[in-house]
Amino acid sequence: MLSSELPCGPPPVLPDVRIQLKEYIQCPERLPIHDFKKSQRFWPRSPNINSLFYCELSPPATTLKVSRDPNTGEILEFEEVDNFFEISKNMVNKTSSQSFDNNTKVNIHKTKNDIINFEKNFLTIPPGFMGGLEFADDGCTLLGDEIKSSPSKNKKKNFKENQHKLSDQDSQVISLKTLLYQDEDVLQLLEAPKQKVVALDEIKSQITPTVFEDPDEDVVLPKETPLPVLQISKTVTKKSFGKADWAEEIDVSLPVEDFEKKIPNPAFTWQFELDNFQKQAILKLEEHQNVIVAAHTSAGKTVIAEYAIAMSFKQHTRAIYTSPIKALSNQKYRDFKNVFEDQYKLGTVGLITGDVQLNQKAGCLIMTTEILRAMLYKKNEVIHDLEYVIFDEVHYINDKERGYVWEEVVILLPSHVNIVMLSATVPNTLEFANWVGRTKERKMYVISTPKRPIPLRHHLYTGLDDESKKDCFMIREAEGPFLIKGYSEAVASNKAIKERKSKIKGSRGGGRGGQTFRPGGKGIFVMTEKDRRKMFTTLISFLHEKEYLPTVLFTLSRNRCDKNAQMLLECVNYLTSPVEKIEIQKFFKKNISRLKGEDQNLPQVLFLEKLLMHGIGVHHSGILPILKEIVELLFHEQKVKILFATETFAMGVNMPARTVVFDSVVKFDGQGTRVLVPAEYIQMAGRAGRRGKDKTGEVIIMCKGDVPLDSTLKIMMFEKPMKLESQFRTTYSMILKNLKRSSEADLSVETMMTRSFKEFFEQTKHAKYRADLAKLSSEYEAEKAKHGVKKPGEEVLEQFYVYADRIIKNRSLFWKNIIKQPKIMRLLVPGQIILISQGIHMRKLGFIIRVEKTYFLTLVLHNQQDNGFDNREDHYYQMLELLNPQLRFVSDFREGYVMLKIFPEHIISITRHYFKKLDTITIFRDWDQKQNPRFRDAPVGPTMRDALRELSTLSALFDYIRDCINVREIINNTVEVYSILSELQSYERALASSGVHNIPNRCELFEDVYKLKRKEELLENLKYKLSTESMSLYPDFQKKLLVLKELKYIDCYNTVEMKGKIAIIMSSNELMVTELMFQNILKDLSPAEIAALLSSLVFQAKTNIEPKVDCLEEGKNMIIDVYKKIRTLERDFDVAQEDIEELNFGLIEVVYKWALGEKFAEIMKVTDVQEGIIVRCIQQLCELLRYVKEAANCLGDSTVGSKMDDAINAIKRDIVFAASLYTTDT
Repeated sequence: MLSSELPCGPPPVLPDVRIQLKEYIQCPERLPIHDFKKSQRFWPRSPNINSLFYCELSPPATTLKVSRDPNTGEILEFEEVDNFFEISKNMVNKTSSQSFDNNTKVNIHKTKNDIINFEKNFLTIPPGFMGGLEFADDGCTLLGDEIKSSPSKNKKKNFKENQHKLSDQDSQVISLKTLLYQDEDVLQLLEAPKQKVVALDEIKSQITPTVFEDPDEDVVLPKETPLPVLQISKTVTKKSFGKADWAEEIDVSLPVEDFEKKIPNPAFTWQFELDNFQKQAILKLEEHQNVIVAAHTSAGKTVIAEYAIAMSFKQHTRAIYTSPIKALSNQKYRDFKNVFEDQYKLGTVGLITGDVQLNQKAGCLIMTTEILRAMLYKKNEVIHDLEYVIFDEVHYINDKERGYVWEEVVILLPSHVNIVMLSATVPNTLEFANWVGRTKERKMYVISTPKRPIPLRHHLYTGLDDESKKDCFMIREAEGPFLIKGYSEAVASNKAIKERKSKIKGSRGGGRGGQTFRPGGKGIFVMTEKDRRKMFTTLISFLHEKEYLPTVLFTLSRNRCDKNAQMLLECVNYLTSPVEKIEIQKFFKKNISRLKGEDQNLPQVLFLEKLLMHGIGVHHSGILPILKEIVELLFHEQKVKILFATETFAMGVNMPARTVVFDSVVKFDGQGTRVLVPAEYIQMAGRAGRRGKDKTGEVIIMCKGDVPLDSTLKIMMFEKPMKLESQFRTTYSMILKNLKRSSEADLSVETMMTRSFKEFFEQTKHAKYRADLAKLSSEYEAEKAKHGVKKPGEEVLEQFYVYADRIIKNRSLFWKNIIKQPKIMRLLVPGQIILISQGIHMRKLGFIIRVEKTYFLTLVLHNQQDNGFDNREDHYYQMLELLNPQLRFVSDFREGYVMLKIFPEHIISITRHYFKKLDTITIFRDWDQKQNPRFRDAPVGPTMRDALRELSTLSALFDYIRDCINVREIINNTVEVYSILSELQSYERALASSGVHNIPNRCELFEDVYKLKRKEELLENLKYKLSTESMSLYPDFQKKLLVLKELKYIDCYNTVEMKGKIAIIMSSNELMVTELMFQNILKDLSPAEIAALLSSLVFQAKTNIEPKVDCLEEGKNMIIDVYKKIRTLERDFDVAQEDIEELNFGLIEVVYKWALGEKFAEIMKVTDVQEGIIVRCIQQLCELLRYVKEAANCLGDSTVGSKMDDAINAIKRDIVFAASLYTTDT
């Protein structure tokens, strides 16, 4: 009724004055005076960014000092004194500089003795000193110990005596105001090029005692104290170069003098001058040293590889060049063949990949790292005369799937082989080099480039149409800082364009395209496909006008690459001239002619031909390999102006561009979307800038929606790329090969793990562990001898130590496992009383004040007598608490307390008590306030006092059995918790029946027992750290050994059985293939069915089309059964799931039809998988079939071997196995 009568509702209810008064009197801690942040003298200021643009004026060089008569106070004279470094004087003396009238004029006198030697006196005589020291030109090296005499002190001038000169000689009078203005800009003194250089004798002859004739002289020097001269040209900030036990970093800034004299007969020469880092690397190669070169993109790392290969040719030995991907291997084969075979006739070059073997006896062999690993395990004859191994793209060691292969190869390489590693810049190159050096017991030399040869300029592009086409804003130039101005302009431009477009579309009433509106008719701009097309065409036009072509446009999705290229095909036709179109078409037709007629008319082939004619290319894993190579070659010849590519284009393939454009800085990594990490951004951006052609490389980020956050951009551009990290793991194949102990391996599995990069940092500590072990052993023996014969009860206490140690560890595990259970979380809340044991606070009650993420902030009483305890580790006091189960804390009622961080392992039990009436927030504020030194001695607040009183009373009356909750009855007993609890209870029973509590002087006796037992424990811990069992990979190794034994690959003595020998042959999926062979599943299948079903082991992409081949269902089910059996066994033995390879039957229909002889165009109709991925899958399948054939021949199964031959011949045909353009004449 009231609300209906009052139009604005009922009036507000004022707070009760009595309640406010009660809170004011009873809770003084809530008063503002206790808020120390507002009680300080100066209140916090809001930041003022504009203040950073202001610079304080420099103080004048001199000032006037008045001399007075001490009796009358009359002014006698004015003395001009130095005002140099007045600011620093004020800071020390707490005085302010003397003020004076700016209009006062004084006469400045100089004599010949006051003349400053500009060449010798600077930086030698400190202000106020009589002499100084002589330094070399670097400003650091002391030339001698002789004291150098300073110019004589200026004589004081009487102001009255010279007063007539002030009126007669106006030209000799200088205004102090003028001097002040001259001193405002100190930088004027450093502008050496503007000063006239005059000989010292000439200066002396020109200067008279009446000094300056021109009051506007550029430089006015203070008397007695010359300003220091910064020798900028001679001062160089030197980087500290690291050095480790087995690695050393070379200073590439030092010039290499007499390079030609040091290498009078070089193995190879170039037509251009080498960079300093290249010369340093070549010198180390000539010394037969191992080197790792970490250089920026396009810096010229290949020069070092070429020289190493040339040295092997010169010495008639062999060099192996390894690369992470087959495409890079093919490209390097063409490059090296052209250089060493065709041009210089130095030697032959060969190529060995999974499906191509060319000139396998050549002096330089190019291969993938997996091929080299297989050769090392088999001790191939190629290794016998091997002198150099060049590892390209070593940062690939971070690859989770294949990175471990690099480590295996480094470990397996013979020590006499010289190692040359080429890598992108990474933060921990020295650490990695130290590992390689320690593994091979040869020093590694690290050579890094300090900066890119072609600096990059990073931009944000917001243009959306012709009106905003030039909206490209620089946000970083070269190695400079982040440009806030450019970023702000990009944000403003982006906002203005959106508002303009929203208004235009809003005036049209929305229409099609998904236009959205806020209430009131104001539209929100949403970018449609039409807008995207317009933005891309605008960007291409901008790049064309600015001469920023050719450009790599990174689009982090294969589908988007194709769609974007298709979109531009319809509206961009000006990138190539008619002559270029003819050349492109001729080149394309020539290389595509090696395909069959029907393959030449594949949709992807025809589509790419149209794109290339327009100067547009596409490059990703879904493109057919031969088409990718055509694109690469045309891009290298600058016929392709715009290349849409995924990040794989940046991995190793040497194809620099004028500009790099990012379609987006967000990518999908298989699990979710995320921003590019610095390593990915740097790798792709590094493709911008062609050495010898461009002065700068342009990097442009498109802002299709919102402008990326400045924090995101700073992380990508400024954070260090990812460190080299070990991906080493124990595979079944590696275990079996090393267990076989025949000619295939000389190392045990344990040795391989010990030498891995993963264990490197722990292994480097072994020397310290051994020293600590020797020291502790001698201390233990001395302590044991000193202790002498055991006293009565000590044997029981030694057994108590064992029981108590297990109880403490299991109690900790128990609470860590149950702490997250809902029932326990509901109990452990602010206000709850718990029983704890932490350090000297044994079996005390704690009052939970706050619940943090990993601990509980708990209020605990603290008596004065607690300070008498020794400062020992928690472990000792936890044992002492178990030794005295009747221990009870009694408060001395002095309001002593501490606030402890209680972790789960410190909790003994949860009590039935809960202080619900006490405000924990107020208690926390009271404690937090006392952390401020200003309030440290203040009395506790009433709420805190009540809490301490309640806790003291409860402690005095506490009974463990009556007052504690039996949490073991309310928790959810999982298998792990049940196991821990069972072991805990068994040790508790053992301790209770041990009779330790019947020993009268047990606490005194336990002191000595604890010292000895603790030392024994530390000794065992050190021995464990020095053993192979301490390695992080050892548990996984033992689990896989159990799997191999269960499957009969090895016997109980770890001897490799026949199944194990077959598994060794396989390069991957060794268990699956071996089980299929030994269960005769492949024997009853046709070659086409075998090929189709085994494709499930190599196909990794996704497909939305379910294959339908009825004749393969039975074989598919049998493979699934074998797979489930192996996976169940691995789960039973707790093998890491990351090593498990999943089955994927998404391509069995395609492979089956291809093996039956159908055309490629026909099989593309039954799948949505792109052509390039299909080709890659079939090529990998062919390699797997070859291994199966080898295994069948090893078993003597000619039937399966024959079927493998038929299957290989059925799939190895036409476009899938078209020869690489890099390995044939194009």
